[in-house]
Amino acid sequence: MTKNESVDHPFPLARLSIADLGKLLDRVRFDHFLALTDETGMLQHSKFTVPDRRLGYTTDDNARALIVSTREYDRKPRKRWLNLVSRFLSFLIGMQVPDGRFHNFMSYNREMGEDMDSGDHLGRSLWATGVVVDSALPAGVRASAKEAFDKALPWAFRSISPRVRAHAIKGLCRYISQHPEDLNAKKNLSSLVKQLKDQYLSNRSEEWPWFENVLAYENWRLPECLFEAHAAGEECLEIAQDSLEFLIQVEFRNRTFIPVGSEGWYPRNGARAEFDQLPVEAGSAVEALAAAARATNSSRYWDLTLHALKWYHGSNLRKVSVYEAKTGACYDGITRQGLNQNKGAESALSYLLAVTNPSAREKILTG
Repeated sequence: MTKNESVDHPFPLARLSIADLGKLLDRVRFDHFLALTDETGMLQHSKFTVPDRRLGYTTDDNARALIVSTREYDRKPRKRWLNLVSRFLSFLIGMQVPDGRFHNFMSYNREMGEDMDSGDHLGRSLWATGVVVDSALPAGVRASAKEAFDKALPWAFRSISPRVRAHAIKGLCRYISQHPEDLNAKKNLSSLVKQLKDQYLSNRSEEWPWFENVLAYENWRLPECLFEAHAAGEECLEIAQDSLEFLIQVEFRNRTFIPVGSEGWYPRNGARAEFDQLPVEAGSAVEALAAAARATNSSRYWDLTLHALKWYHGSNLRKVSVYEAKTGACYDGITRQGLNQNKGAESALSYLLAVTNPSAREKILTG
């Protein structure tokens, strides 16, 4: 055991079977999720294990928390999850300005930052409100989410960020699932998918079949959204598969998941960074591979889904457990020295999004 390895793991770290993963899913803990949540929303950071109020809240994290809470409500419609959904959705609504954009940062004193760009938080808010629209939540909650979604969607078309487009596509797919009669929503989906496809086609080469000139963070959301759009009737399966295969080639080594590191990422024609490895990349890999497996019925993609999830549980370069089974927290990444000892919201939410993903969860629990 390395000095950085978590000691609370109930199974041998790198040898988790699908049955072991099923047992873990049966007892996923939300203690840290709840510790980071107060009457305003979810705090974004912690100092080691203690929530750090000095750094306030983000729309990014509250959107992710809204998705997790909605999924849990759909699975077990309990008042606890309904209350959390209302809290996180209320946060998003409070951060949205009349023209539909969102602030991203709020201080602990509830002062909003001057950050009105259409960044990743716009896309994640569209994904989250789309999930709520297509849920079993009460009609009033879904109506509130729909209103926020409708106001925000036009801004996705003004963004050149492939991640904003990808998250908006994911949200639209859920929106259309609930409102299949909405022809305008389908046109919007086709338009966003075309933008993302055009971005891919203008940038790709035989050696670099990708949407931009760098592999950075949450790369897997890009092919994932196209698999979901394919399921909604869009013609984008070939690009979804080609870009996914490129990521598999880059981030898997002998079935061990090795995400591109944040110390420089992986620029085109440049050197790939191996550290720091971030949980958000592993979580997005789980969800993307599950979407690919569902779309293609590929057992290989299901196998890789499980190996990406195992990254959290010790199947990584440092053989350390990123997930803390006692509390449901995750360390903030794997550095050259071992684990980053802080446990922020993004890290915990990346794991919870992975294990509450309906397709991935069903596959793990049924084998």
